[in-house]
Amino acid sequence: MLLSLFTLSVGAQIQTIPTGGYWHDPNTWIGGVVPGEGDDVIITAPVIHQSASGYDIITENCKNLTITATGSLRNGPYGGGFGVFPLVVHGSVVNNGTVENGGEDVIKIFIQGDLINNNIWMPYQTEFQTAAAHNLSLAAGKSLGSKIINADCPSLTAQTDMLITCDYNIDGVYHRDNFFLNGKTFNVGSHKLELRRCMINSGTLTGDFEIIGKMTVGWDVNDTLIFQGNIFKIINPKYSRVIE
Repeated sequence: MLLSLFTLSVGAQIQTIPTGGYWHDPNTWIGGVVPGEGDDVIITAPVIHQSASGYDIITENCKNLTITATGSLRNGPYGGGFGVFPLVVHGSVVNNGTVENGGEDVIKIFIQGDLINNNIWMPYQTEFQTAAAHNLSLAAGKSLGSKIINADCPSLTAQTDMLITCDYNIDGVYHRDNFFLNGKTFNVGSHKLELRRCMINSGTLTGDFEIIGKMTVGWDVNDTLIFQGNIFKIINPKYSRVIE
């Protein structure tokens, strides 16, 4: 009989202590271990991403990220000019709390899985990575802020109605940006889509969906935004227009 021995490495589930703290500080986490890219993270208190070595900002990583209603994720001040603090989520994000820039400088979130936002999502930038589809979900009445970038995935798919605002604060100043679909597909399905004072650049919007509010197109003279399916635009409560 031949016996084979092997070791299976499984990431841990790491949760914040009740008072939170700095991401890079082991004392912030139950068990005293800073999360890595294989670890699922649960944030139940305020967490600050201020990881740096001298003037070099350090990217933090985790697998799946869950932020509870009492949790928040912000960046701390850089102190060496304009600082962008990156967090790479190698799985999916569920946000029931707050994700936004700190009082100075900004935080940037890279996501390789899905995004479910049930509360406040206003980081400087949200970038969807990996050549796989990503699902987007919003709780009723909530919006998707930040500059949104599709970096490498062929399609994004709405699982709920979508209110996209692309807004955030930097150093106390309110900003609006846009949704960079970058030639790929956003499958809206049968959900409603509202772009509030922001635009989507080149790509395809597909599905049988309803446009809410004013939707501006014509990002650039060389830009092409394609609509596929039956798209409804409500003109007033009595009439609607179908765009085919």
